Amino acid sequence: MVARIIVGIFFLITAFNFGNEVQAQFDQGQLMVESRIYAPISSGKLPFWMWANQRGKVNEEGINAIQDFTYRPLDYSKGAFNIESGMDVTLSNGVDHSLNISQLYADLTYKKVGAKVGRFFQTQGLNDGELAIGSMMKSRNAGALIGASAGTTQFNSFPLAQGYFRYHVGISHFWFEDDRYVENALLHSKFLYLQIDLSPLKLTGGIVHNAMWGGVSPDVGQMPQSFNDYLRVIFAQGAGNDTNVDAERTNALGNSIAAYDYGILWDSERIDMKITRLFYIEDIPGVYYRSGWDGQWSFDLLFKNRPFVSRIRYDYVYTIRQDSKVSQPDGRADYYHHYIYQSGWTNQGYVIGMPLITFDEATNTITNNVLVAQSFGLELTPSYKTSVQLLATYSRNYGTCDDILIDENRTCLSKPKILLEDAHPRNTLQNNILSTNIIMSYQYAEHLSFTLSLGFDSIEMGKNRTGIGIGIRYTIWPSNKSE
Repeated sequence: MVARIIVGIFFLITAFNFGNEVQAQFDQGQLMVESRIYAPISSGKLPFWMWANQRGKVNEEGINAIQDFTYRPLDYSKGAFNIESGMDVTLSNGVDHSLNISQLYADLTYKKVGAKVGRFFQTQGLNDGELAIGSMMKSRNAGALIGASAGTTQFNSFPLAQGYFRYHVGISHFWFEDDRYVENALLHSKFLYLQIDLSPLKLTGGIVHNAMWGGVSPDVGQMPQSFNDYLRVIFAQGAGNDTNVDAERTNALGNSIAAYDYGILWDSERIDMKITRLFYIEDIPGVYYRSGWDGQWSFDLLFKNRPFVSRIRYDYVYTIRQDSKVSQPDGRADYYHHYIYQSGWTNQGYVIGMPLITFDEATNTITNNVLVAQSFGLELTPSYKTSVQLLATYSRNYGTCDDILIDENRTCLSKPKILLEDAHPRNTLQNNILSTNIIMSYQYAEHLSFTLSLGFDSIEMGKNRTGIGIGIRYTIWPSNKSE
C-alpha cells in the first residue's frame, strides 16, 4: 500500500511539472547507468572497504556484479518553490540475486524548508563525509527505508539574530521491512542543531534521536503502537500501563539510538575544516554522560582550489564502556542490539550506523560492538580527470559483553548482576584488524568514467582478505538545467 502511494505521488508531480513547463525552470531529467564488479582474490569474502558504506548493495560473500540505473525525471523550480524526484533501480548478481528499487522519492522544498516522501537514503550526524568510516547514527552502509521527513533544508537564522544564531531541525517516520525479528516495526527520527555563526567560524551543537517502536513480536505479540504511544516515543517516555511488556514502562518506549553531536567548522574561500565529537546514547545513563568517552571524534579538511592533496579525513571510534559501572564488565548496553527488537539497528541485514559494529543476520545478533578504531582517508587529485582515494582503518575488536564472560551460559544482563570478576580480561579477546583500500577514478569523457579499487584486510584472528573492484559509469541522458 505504501509503495502504491509513493508511485502515485511520483507520477502525479511529474505530470504537474509537464503542465507548468512554460511557466518555470524545467529540467528534462537525467539518466545514468553504472556497472560494478567486486571479486575476492585470497578468500571467499570481500575486504571491509569493498562492502562497507555501499548502501547495502554489496554482499560480503563472493563475487558481486551490480547494475545501477539512476533516473532523475523531475526538477521543477518556480520562484522559491522546487520539486525534485528520483528513482534508483539496482540489479545484483552474486550470492544473492535481486532486482530492487533502491530509491523512489519526491522532494518538495520552499525556501529553506522541505518535505520528502518515498524510499530514500538519509544520513545523520555532523561527522558524515565521503571518506568517513560512517556515523554511529545513520551512515551510508544500509539500504534506504520507506518513509517521510520534514524540516529545514539548511541552517536558518533566528528572527532578529542577524544570522549569528541559527537552527536546523527535522523529523521523520519510516517503516522497516518485514524480514525482521519484530515484523512491521516503525522508526521515529528527529534532530535539532543550534549554531553560532561567526563566519568563517561556526560552532554547532545538537541532539539526534532515533527510536524503533511498534510492530509484532513473536514473543509478546503486538507492541504499543497507538497515537499516544507515538507521542511517548517522540518525548522518550515509557509506555502506558496497558502495555504487556513491563520494561517498556520503566524505560523509554522502544529501542533508542541517540547522540549529542558537536562540531567546530571553518568555512573559508580556500578550505573547509570540520572537527566533530559525537557522544553516543543508547540508554538513560548515557544521557548523563556515564559513558562519556564512547562515541566518535572526526577531523575533515577539504582544500577547495584542487591541489594534489584535496581532502584529509580522520575518525576515532570508542565503544568500550557502554554504561557499565566500574565493578561491571565492559559493553553492558550492547550497542545496536535490543532484547525485544533483536534485529537491532539494521536494515536488510546491514547495520544502519557505523559498519565496524557487525551483525549476523542468521542469528539476529550483533556480533561485535566493543571496539576501539582509527580510520584515515586521503584524496589525491593528480589532474582534473583523475582522482585517487586512500582508505585505512585499524580496529581492536572484543566481540560483545557476553563474549567477555567466563561462564558462557550467563549473559551480561543476568540477575544478580554480573561483576567484573566474572569476566575474562578484555585484552585476551582482542582481535586486531587492518583494512585498506585504494580507489582510482578516471573521467574519460564528459559522460563516461571508470574506477578501479584494490582492497586488503589483515585479520589477526582470521583469514586475510584481498579483493578487486572495477566500475564504469555512463550518463545516457544528461541534465539540461542551467546553473
